[in-house]
Amino acid sequence: MFTAIKFKGYKLFSDESLMELDKISNVNVIIGKNNSGKSSLLDIIEMVYDINRFQSSSKLVSTLVVRLPITRNMVTDMFSGYLNLDGWTAGNYWNKVNGKTIDVELGEIGKTIWQNRNKVIEDKDIPLLDTGEFRRGLDILLSERMKYLFRRLSAERNILPEVEIGAEQLSSAGEGVEVWREPYKSNSRVHILPEEERYMVVVECRKDYCLLITAFYFEHDHSLNKKLKKYDEYKNELYKAKSASSK
Repeated sequence: MFTAIKFKGYKLFSDESLMELDKISNVNVIIGKNNSGKSSLLDIIEMVYDINRFQSSSKLVSTLVVRLPITRNMVTDMFSGYLNLDGWTAGNYWNKVNGKTIDVELGEIGKTIWQNRNKVIEDKDIPLLDTGEFRRGLDILLSERMKYLFRRLSAERNILPEVEIGAEQLSSAGEGVEVWREPYKSNSRVHILPEEERYMVVVECRKDYCLLITAFYFEHDHSLNKKLKKYDEYKNELYKAKSASSK
């Protein structure tokens, strides 16, 4: 439902500037050192998708903004009972906003969806943004949050001090993590390998969801090198395909 989340002022995250989780997809991997805020990010995601958690914890966050695509159902709800709004028909309006997104600051939840205090961030490229009809369509769309179920899987683990190795091995853009896809029966599996951490995560992409298959640590160099060879083969195939398509 949401393609990005912005927030500030939660636990160790600064109140001075917005932090952003962008390009949210079906499978997202969060990598960081101990006490770097990974669990806090999960708290934020839970607040966005779980109404009860939002009601109990949202006051701990200075600002919480979500980005979501404008949907055809939202436009239909906007124009319900109207042939046109300010010169726009439902069809013309949809042609204008199809593929666009809006940022919404989540606010207090009322007893009905009409009493919710969500604030739309101004976007001059989207017509009717300041109208009650737009707000109606948006509130109906955001009410879908009540259908989501957020669950955390807890696991006991031994927390060991991390060894300092100088510069960070992973950048904020994800460099330092090898990611490749392999076909598996009628589906495909995505392999995620932070080489310096010697840890592999495998996720299978199915029709409507993704399934965690396995995750493990490489104790032996030869096992790690076999997987890195697979990654190199994948890169070479992508390069060949790209070169062929550009001719």
